[in-house]
Amino acid sequence: MVPYSVRMMPSLVQLTQIPPHLTRTVPAEHLDSNGHMNVRHFFNAHVDASGMAMAEIGVDQNYVAQRRLGFFTAEHHLQYVAEVLSGDRISVHVRFLERSEKVLHNVSFLVNQTRGALACVFEVLTVHIDQSTRRAVAMPPDVAVQVERKFAVSQALDWSTPMRLSLRREPV
Repeated sequence: MVPYSVRMMPSLVQLTQIPPHLTRTVPAEHLDSNGHMNVRHFFNAHVDASGMAMAEIGVDQNYVAQRRLGFFTAEHHLQYVAEVLSGDRISVHVRFLERSEKVLHNVSFLVNQTRGALACVFEVLTVHIDQSTRRAVAMPPDVAVQVERKFAVSQALDWSTPMRLSLRREPV
């Protein structure tokens, strides 16, 4: 698998068209033995931001508890582009790329605001499931409408996102 080319990545100006879902300053305890942010903290930042984006479409803890529906991650890809160090200010921007009645394809960009650089890209396919049967099911209409709104905002951007994953291989 060939990594995305940095030349294919959106610019920082383009990424500012997506409001950040998360911002934080990296504490020293998030560093690894190499002196930069550890992989688990990159992953957690992306997961936290994705959770915030999902809450915007109505999928949160209450959704899972009350409706017994949710999303499972089917596949993801994480690519590191630049280092993040202690004290750096980061932001994570989530973009909805593709959707079907059961699957969402999103990407999030972790930007090192302190150094003015894209630091990491996280691409994910999630499958909407029924918690009782543990099987893929269509999103309910109210969630599908919110997904469509997010997708329309994403489609209005005048730049593309490099993708590794695709709904063409949709998990069932």
